[in-house]
Amino acid sequence: MALLSHRFMILLLILWLSQLLATTALAVDCPRLDVNAANARILKLSNEIKHHNVLYYEKNAPEISDAQYDRLFAELLLLENCFPALAATDSPTRTVGTAVSEVKPKIRHETPMLSLASATGPMAVEKLLRRVGSENGKPTLLVQPKVDGLPVELVYLEGRLVSAATRGDGHFGQAVTERARSIQGIPHQLTDSFPTRVVVRGEVYVDITLTTAVGSGKITVYATPRHQAAGTLLTGNPTPESVAALRFFPFELVNTRECCDVRTDSEALRLMQGWGFPVRLEQTATVENLDGVRAIYQATLAERQKLPFAVDGIVVKVDDLALRLLMGAGNREPHWAAAWKFPPATAVTTVREIRWQTGRTGSRTPVALLTPVKLGGIQVSKASLYARSELERLGIAAGDQVVVALVGDVIPRIIAVVKHNAAN
Repeated sequence: MALLSHRFMILLLILWLSQLLATTALAVDCPRLDVNAANARILKLSNEIKHHNVLYYEKNAPEISDAQYDRLFAELLLLENCFPALAATDSPTRTVGTAVSEVKPKIRHETPMLSLASATGPMAVEKLLRRVGSENGKPTLLVQPKVDGLPVELVYLEGRLVSAATRGDGHFGQAVTERARSIQGIPHQLTDSFPTRVVVRGEVYVDITLTTAVGSGKITVYATPRHQAAGTLLTGNPTPESVAALRFFPFELVNTRECCDVRTDSEALRLMQGWGFPVRLEQTATVENLDGVRAIYQATLAERQKLPFAVDGIVVKVDDLALRLLMGAGNREPHWAAAWKFPPATAVTTVREIRWQTGRTGSRTPVALLTPVKLGGIQVSKASLYARSELERLGIAAGDQVVVALVGDVIPRIIAVVKHNAAN
């Protein structure tokens, strides 16, 4: 009974800490800034976000977590709403991804490939429901896992794959056609009865069960599975093992109006499955209210570690294609879809040793070496403690049981001590 009680308390602690990490302060009032100060802050935030976009999308080497990035983005969005005359046309809040290289071949998308309104919590989904509910009754919603991969657009003519492109800046993407032909789940030739022209979008992701099984150094390790997929797809000479670990998660038939007599996204997905795409209908559901969305969110979160791909939330979309067309889209995101992101992944493990490492500036930082634990598809064996003050605040020593969070699905961080080593 004592063991059961201890484990129950650990579970409660993890849930509480996850929600604490997931909660961000929402500013309801505009900050008290004059125009000059607001303009300076907007310029600084814009430059910071653009810098991090390049690191994330082009170099696959993020310096900050998703949560930190979201805070910068939310502050910029708030200031631009409060001072609309100061918002630049090329603001990160009005653009998607980064510019496509002029050196490498690029392909224009069928329609803009946009991002999604998202929040770590139900806020973005609640806003979506308010947007469609007042005028359209209770529209059916389509819910899928939010796969953490690299979005691509595929074009088929007469059933044959003729082009593949990354999202790029949303209007033009980098051509990756030849590499796409090597990815399992992207058919070279469609099957069954198909229209003359087909345009499909989906996520190229890494099968994390394969990367874990290899463990031999043949697959380059990136910050996240998403960056591993991007690095493998975009680099000039990836290893065969890295390419073999790529998979495709199709989520949208783009040109439904011109190619197919379908009224809903659900029907389009079933069509795509018949043509040979690996549509996961068992992980696709339709609901009519927030309670239904919440149930799927909780079920997906519970199964997160069992999935073969990294997933950082769920995507909620209006199923009716005519209603989608009526609702339209903004510069950055469609008005008919939203994402509910998961809180940081957490796990309990044991500190094996505390070491000090010297950085490039000569400063010394404590690092906790951990009993390896799997978090969000990544094997975590160490976590930086950032400074002596953090080490002292937590009081961590070898043998302690600790809660590790993968903040922003990128950075391992010790957020609490569950049980101190009695020998210390």
